Amino acid sequence: MMSSPRTALFFLLFHFAVLSAGASQCPAADPQYIRLAGNAHERTLKTAVRQYVHPAGVQLTLINTVHLAEPEYFLSFAGLLADSDAIIVEGVKRSRSPVRIKSTSTFGLVSQSQNLKLPQRAETADLDELSFDAIAPAVSSVTVAMPSSRMELATGLASIDTDPRVLVACEMAYAIRQRNAVAITAVRHALARGERHITLIYGAAHGPDLNARLTGLGFTLETVSWLNAFTVGQNP
Repeated sequence: MMSSPRTALFFLLFHFAVLSAGASQCPAADPQYIRLAGNAHERTLKTAVRQYVHPAGVQLTLINTVHLAEPEYFLSFAGLLADSDAIIVEGVKRSRSPVRIKSTSTFGLVSQSQNLKLPQRAETADLDELSFDAIAPAVSSVTVAMPSSRMELATGLASIDTDPRVLVACEMAYAIRQRNAVAITAVRHALARGERHITLIYGAAHGPDLNARLTGLGFTLETVSWLNAFTVGQNP
């Protein structure tokens, strides 16, 4: 049972997830933001691109991400951003790393921070460091054990959308709802400026709450497509 943000998360360090005990036993609806698809021989972690429309004729794209993936995943963002007037991105800027990671192995994957190329017009909308630490102090001194394989990484990340306990733990420990409030303020400002196509780039754990907030602003979901983050074979 998850008793606190510090012990509840089996993993998520700015969207590095790990399996929580019994996570796969929780029934859930079809994944809407991140999913693991395939067969016994090969499975692919996929993240959703959700397209919304506003009554004022404004288009909004919510790109749900993972922060470790194959290089092609981050390269594919360029086409999605080409027509965006406003690009709003998550990111708590920190003076130091808040979490100690036991392993630096990334299984041949690359990081979003180093491989996602954003246009100059992109803006960060998130809590500042002091505000984040005041809301989510459990993050500041925890040691996170990274998963031991691509499959464990993929399964843990996918559990954000299949195990409600994992999502709730992530929201609590990483101040997801408070950070999303900052993102929605940026969306309101973009609407006020008359932007016609807004794109949000936020981790998959932000997705459910962001969806609810966007719906509250009058946006309606029109389509969902999926990007391949990385693939796991029989011998990951």
